[in-house]
Amino acid sequence: MKYTYLPTLSVMALFAFMVSAPASTLVEYGMTGSNTAAIVQATTVSASLSVTVLTANSPLSLTNIGTAPHLSLVANPGVAESSLSLANTLTDGTYFSFTITPSSGTDFSLTSLSFLAAAGGSSTPRAFYVFSSIDGFSASNLLLSDSTSGTLKVGAANLTSYSLDLSGAQYQNLTEAVTFRIYIQSPGATSSLLFSDILVAGSVVPEPTTTALFALAFGWGIISRRRRSTHSESI
Repeated sequence: MKYTYLPTLSVMALFAFMVSAPASTLVEYGMTGSNTAAIVQATTVSASLSVTVLTANSPLSLTNIGTAPHLSLVANPGVAESSLSLANTLTDGTYFSFTITPSSGTDFSLTSLSFLAAAGGSSTPRAFYVFSSIDGFSASNLLLSDSTSGTLKVGAANLTSYSLDLSGAQYQNLTEAVTFRIYIQSPGATSSLLFSDILVAGSVVPEPTTTALFALAFGWGIISRRRRSTHSESI
């Protein structure tokens, strides 16, 4: 009696590939368009995910600066803070946000959140603070920040790249929506911060049950074809 392990190996290889999908761009706000309504829309959204527009929480407002087709997002806090204070900024609620939601039967894992940022003018202090719904929105859950007292530069010509590592276990195999908030503060209600090219990287795979069923069906198809082929040869 002959045994063949080809179907089993094929199923195992398929299962491994589906579970360990390589990281890629899941969501990107490329800031392309001719107005604010256009640049708050995502320019890239991975299959099996949906994402909201960049949404301002009052009193913060969003406008734009630059030359189409590539603009920068201008965030005006609507509240003046004369000194750096995360606690006051959280109380003010001066943030914009976006939410990523997986479709049913899909989970996704995150690796990073990156964006460009700069102060919109020379008055100080100005700062941004990044939070997510996974960790929470209290001061102790701060994920990333910078200010003009740190390395935050001034002006659209000096937009600087920032990256937040999201490879922690709490950001893997997510089956429910995750929301990111970027809070800002400045010394004037219309003293802005600038943002561009907001990108979330990671991977999307079917949930384990879905993957297993697909792999089982794939393997059974191979075995069935081999059986039919063997039967035909023996006639």
